[in-house]
Amino acid sequence: MGLHAYLIITLVALVMFAYTAIQSKKSAIRRMQKKIKEQWGHFSEREYEQKEYDKIADYFKKINESMEDKSCIIDDITWNDLDMDTVFMAMNTTYSSAGEECLYKILRITRSEEKELKERDRLSEYFSSHKKEAEKLQEIYYSLGRTKNISITKFIDRLYELDEKSNIKHYILDAFLGVSFITLFIEPVIGIMFSLFMIILNVFVYYSRKAEIESYFVCFKYLVYMQEAAKLIIKENCDGISSYTNRLRDICKILSPIRKGAFLLASAKMDGSISEIIMEYVRMITHVDLIKFNSMLKLTKKHSEDVEELFATLGNIEAIIAVASFRESLNFYTKPEFSENKKPGIYFKDIYHPLIDEPVANSMSEEKCVLLTGSNASGKSTFLKTVAINAIFAQTIYTCTAKEYKTSYYNIYTSMALRDNLQGQESYYIVEIKSLKRILDCIASGKKVMCFVDEVLRGTNTVERIAASTYILKNLSDCGAMCFAATHDVELTHILENVYANYHFQEEVRDDDVLFNYNLYEGRAVSRNAIKLLKVMGYESTIIKNAESAAQKFLDTGMWESSQKFR
Repeated sequence: MGLHAYLIITLVALVMFAYTAIQSKKSAIRRMQKKIKEQWGHFSEREYEQKEYDKIADYFKKINESMEDKSCIIDDITWNDLDMDTVFMAMNTTYSSAGEECLYKILRITRSEEKELKERDRLSEYFSSHKKEAEKLQEIYYSLGRTKNISITKFIDRLYELDEKSNIKHYILDAFLGVSFITLFIEPVIGIMFSLFMIILNVFVYYSRKAEIESYFVCFKYLVYMQEAAKLIIKENCDGISSYTNRLRDICKILSPIRKGAFLLASAKMDGSISEIIMEYVRMITHVDLIKFNSMLKLTKKHSEDVEELFATLGNIEAIIAVASFRESLNFYTKPEFSENKKPGIYFKDIYHPLIDEPVANSMSEEKCVLLTGSNASGKSTFLKTVAINAIFAQTIYTCTAKEYKTSYYNIYTSMALRDNLQGQESYYIVEIKSLKRILDCIASGKKVMCFVDEVLRGTNTVERIAASTYILKNLSDCGAMCFAATHDVELTHILENVYANYHFQEEVRDDDVLFNYNLYEGRAVSRNAIKLLKVMGYESTIIKNAESAAQKFLDTGMWESSQKFR
């Protein structure tokens, strides 16, 4: 076979390889575009590993630590009570770490400035009406991608913590290496020995320093990726985000020296190509990556505010795209109306929980605090969560799952799904009164509070529970809080009827079954179903009969059966 034949075969092989690579890339792009289109207007079904999810909160935690007034924070108790992790996961249709970290932060910090909330709404409306532009931006964020084990926030902070090193040592070593190569042409024997010595010395110094900083290389990789993503977003020239792209353009100009020459840093993964192998030897001998790293570190620290604004601007744009998609996934939604009324009050029409399939919507117009009663499993806790989640949505994403929603700006707290603190050796009651105390402390500091309490002081005896609950709830009302409290203690509905409005849920017993309609009614609950539920669950008839008899006797006489009966 002649030389020409080999050249033709080689050329054909190269063409086929190039064609396959191009087709593979096109196929990957089509899959990405299909995924983005199909995801729009639907809840996210992404699954998270715990370590992967935990890092999403790092940006919020950093902001939280720097805030002096934390009353606008959705604290951990409230966040966990409302199962907001699940709400966030359903809403999180972002494709980059910047987007999801900013979306999480948005949901954890309520706002009481109409201008900021209106701007979020404006962006949401823009992306809803310009889906092609939104999809193009999502493709850019998809390419930016997510970090694996460490959040972008932690990446950036790690760079700030690293001590800067001078490049003088590397320049001196490179100078001596150059002299050794020149010596080869003057005194070959001495030149060979000199060159070998310098190469060995450079490699030794290289790996000594690289071992200290190699894990930081990936930090700069993501910083460069963010700049590249910003440039692509600028090129899209979306009218609705022009103020953001103008700022990104300014930031990219400031940070351009960081991006230039970034290829000198080793890739996070060696791809095994000949060029990368040759480049790795060049790095070992000349320290070009260490020199570039030091200059990038210096520039990053110098422009730290711009680096953080780059991250926040990119993240906020994608976070609001996710909000726009979330709005379209809902049965219906409304935008909240806020008043500056100093008195407590709330009005909503057909409010519903965003994550419940075929939810029952309820309405309310109330200027007093609310006391909620009803049978077990009738819907009290779900209703509290529904109103609380919408209160958070209103002051974060300017969206409520209702047909109408009107209220004032509040700091939002809950005390609902509490547990014993075994590690802190605290009983349920201690945990509960601490949870309530944080709400009272916020009110005492002069803040306007909306709070949600499920089963006030359930961790103690009946007499003291009713006495303490009465005055805690009265204090909340007297101090101007908008309080929603659920209770089984019907006595409270009578004691507090002048300061709390009574509402209830009810059930219907049919064919030995207890059926709930989950509709909200005015007034206090008059029915009970705890013993009926025992029957439905198959408890022995003697237990049911004796329990009903004892309960009726107490209602008739105010006394429980004597202990003599149980001898």
